[in-house]
Amino acid sequence: MAKLVIGDLHAPFELWSYLRFLKRLARENKIDEVISIGDITDQHTTARFLRSPNAEGTKREWYKAREVLKRYQGELGLSKVVIGNHDTRLIKRSREGGLPDEWLKPLDEIYGLKDVEFAEEFIIDEVCYIHGVSGGGESGWQDYCKKNGMSTVIGHFHSIGGIRYHTQRDGSVLFSLATGCGVNKDAYAFEYAKGNPKVPVIGAGIVYGKSRAYFEPFDPTDRRNSRRD
Repeated sequence: MAKLVIGDLHAPFELWSYLRFLKRLARENKIDEVISIGDITDQHTTARFLRSPNAEGTKREWYKAREVLKRYQGELGLSKVVIGNHDTRLIKRSREGGLPDEWLKPLDEIYGLKDVEFAEEFIIDEVCYIHGVSGGGESGWQDYCKKNGMSTVIGHFHSIGGIRYHTQRDGSVLFSLATGCGVNKDAYAFEYAKGNPKVPVIGAGIVYGKSRAYFEPFDPTDRRNSRRD
């Protein structure tokens, strides 16, 4: 059995065919658990940087994101979510406004995800799942498992997807897995990145155990991924 790890989703600005891609991976790899690596939502309207003039309101974005996530739970079996930096934007803005944490709903209630567990990191079968804000960029992520002392799965870096193995002196094998993402780069939430030569790497991770994992890139020419439901 294996774990399917969803890359940064940034709902409701996800690639529409990403869910179909993930469902295929789940079928083909006998997945027993589905984990989001973080930034499951974008929360564009609560960002501190310049927002798009084309943006919808906060409530509308929240409603759309909630509907997307309900599909991911219902159709894919999403059960765990690593909390990413985008997922806490609303909480940060509330704190800046002086609201105590007791007045805020937990993320599972905000997005209607009953029985989905949220945490800053998960350690499952000696593998660490963390968003990876401090992952070290394009090269540092490859050594994250050595810094962490165990095999590690990270997201956060949209333009990176892949896996790096390390053999320890005792012969044990660790890996660092970067999941890529599932975002729609043409959505208004990513207008800030236009002109950037680095484009998103669409994909997902599959973890078979503490010493074995795999990165699956999304192939838009594969008709199994491009058909609409």
